[in-house]
Amino acid sequence: MSFQSNNKKDGKKVDDSRKFGFSLPTLEITSEREDEIIEQFAEKIKQYGLEVPALLLFIPLQPLSPIASYLGLLPLAPFLEAFDISGFDYVSFFAKPENVSKLLEKIEENKLKNKEKKQHNARKGI
Repeated sequence: MSFQSNNKKDGKKVDDSRKFGFSLPTLEITSEREDEIIEQFAEKIKQYGLEVPALLLFIPLQPLSPIASYLGLLPLAPFLEAFDISGFDYVSFFAKPENVSKLLEKIEENKLKNKEKKQHNARKGI
């Protein structure tokens, strides 16, 4: 049984997205966009000093990130798009557990850098 579209006009295949007036966004992002999201998340977490809560949240949820992405973020993605937040990119990002691993590594790296900076400033007496 085949579910391929047989819509043809003058021997050419017709794009079904035009039929309904909209097209669904793809749930794939580039590795550059993944790196950009990691940097943005890690910077916001660092900015607000939420490294420990973020680690406590993301470590146990890492294996469940694809499920959480599709059940939690996917329904909200169109609303996030209304606020210029690329919701579908975040759905794609959290659908891959390896991206969550990279995010955790970046958060830990930022935490260590911040700790070293504080120790260095304490030695200088700043």
